Amino acid sequence: MVQFLLNEGMSKIPKWPQPRPFQQQALQSLQKYDHTLLMAPTGSGKSLISQRYIHENLKQTRAVLVTPLIALGRQQIQRFQDLKIPVWCGVGNAKQVQFPDQRSGVWVVSPERLVHLEERLFEEWQPNFFIFDEAHCVFDWGEEFRPAFSLLQDLFKRRRILKSFWCSATLRGQMLRSIQATCGASTQVLGQFEIPKNISLLRLHQAGAEKLSWAESWLEKHPDQSGIIYAGTRALAERLASYLSHASREILVYHAGMSSEERTALEAKIERAHVTREAFVVIATSAFGMGMDYPLLRFAILFDPPYSILQLAQALGRVGRTGESSQVFFLWNRHDFLRLKNHCRGRERALDELHRLESWYESPDSPQEALEKDFRDDGVSGNVERETHECKRDSNRSKRARSEDAVGRPGITGSFDFPN
Repeated sequence: MVQFLLNEGMSKIPKWPQPRPFQQQALQSLQKYDHTLLMAPTGSGKSLISQRYIHENLKQTRAVLVTPLIALGRQQIQRFQDLKIPVWCGVGNAKQVQFPDQRSGVWVVSPERLVHLEERLFEEWQPNFFIFDEAHCVFDWGEEFRPAFSLLQDLFKRRRILKSFWCSATLRGQMLRSIQATCGASTQVLGQFEIPKNISLLRLHQAGAEKLSWAESWLEKHPDQSGIIYAGTRALAERLASYLSHASREILVYHAGMSSEERTALEAKIERAHVTREAFVVIATSAFGMGMDYPLLRFAILFDPPYSILQLAQALGRVGRTGESSQVFFLWNRHDFLRLKNHCRGRERALDELHRLESWYESPDSPQEALEKDFRDDGVSGNVERETHECKRDSNRSKRARSEDAVGRPGITGSFDFPN
């Protein structure tokens, strides 16, 4: 967390924490290369990198930060406000939306609004730095769930974006290769998938009724811990909240069916609980998740399997952000996968993801080993700095290199492959 010092004029200036090695490497990469791709564990401090870079280069920076969730966007806006960096809101309902003026600063925006206002943005403000937070959403959400994500790489190429920072905890090898093909020359890739050592994982094979009993029992045995229970649907989230309402701490429900005002009030309630150190449980759908910074959360329970390994891996980042010992539980049974497969019938890619996920749940390896193996087999694990494309002045060489990268490597097909 950034602290502040008072300068001679009694105004607040940021006192940045000592950067971790990966943060220092990323900051150096942003200075040296046009495009930086970073993979680091959720909660490790990826957002501090772009905040510090913008703060140190504010006079000449007009940044667009593409964010996947409204709640996360609100947190990001607050961080820039705390740093006295001009910031405009591009998330939420129309009444909340602001468009950047001619000053330098940051526009925090959803992909849908970015696509809708693309022409006006580039005509009136001419941004020169793009940040793609939770960059895996470009691929994991773009095909069916939120099509605007699938348009971002095409926008990137058409507008000839000269500088960018892509970051996520869960980028697969094929995703990294696709982003590299989009960015072209002067691109550096940093980091690898890893599970924080303070987080333990446990798979529990249980029938539906057993899940409820287990969750209730676990909450009773750990009354002082705050955490999150993920439900696959809004209806299930509401039912779980009703069933667990007698638990020895406050039960909060969060899902996309709530109004913006309801969700904002709930986020404020969670913030207050962090100040008072009162235990609570959030029962939520995936609307509450990626990047959300709530340090008190010590456990997560995935009541049902998600739809992909990526969604599963993202859940790890919700807990253990203070370094304290934390746990993530995965409740499942074969009926869960029959239901998910039926829902994905006719969608080949979605079914492939489910088969991959099911293999993880059934793996004889430990949950940690099986998850890291899944990413490693996809070509993601490796050295902290794995590949750098040096800037090539010869445009023909650069174009040929990009063409070979896009065509010659497996996995970059369909919605991952965009025309030049």
